[in-house]
Amino acid sequence: MRKGAKTIRLPRSGRRRIWLSGLIGLALVTIVAAPAEAQQGKRQRGMDPEARMEKLKESLELTDEQVAALDPIFAAHDQKRRELFESRSAERQAMREQMNALRLEMDEDIGEILTEEQMKTYVEQREEMRQRFRQEGRGGRGGPPPSEG
Repeated sequence: MRKGAKTIRLPRSGRRRIWLSGLIGLALVTIVAAPAEAQQGKRQRGMDPEARMEKLKESLELTDEQVAALDPIFAAHDQKRRELFESRSAERQAMREQMNALRLEMDEDIGEILTEEQMKTYVEQREEMRQRFRQEGRGGRGGPPPSEG
């Protein structure tokens, strides 16, 4: 502030109004920006479909025929999963049950294509990934998981 400048002091109610306006503005920007980022894929969780298929192809030693048969299965289930997450009306527990049913359905579809050994490896890898996600998701970057109780 330059020397000799006067400071304008707002009444307490005016300061509160400005502060609330700023807070509301920040909230609105966050609400509007979050869906836009999600649509652009910046906030997308998990692996992109191509990377997932490449990883599976390598780790399960999939044939080209198996890859071609698995692609539409993953795409269809990804779409169903997206629709579930976008459905705001679903209760959390109901969503969990639907997600588990979707996972079992996908396992059945995949099981028709993979060999028994490939399916065993696939299930093991998925469970390892779920465990990592739970550890990272709940504890968040090395922090302890929240106490449950």
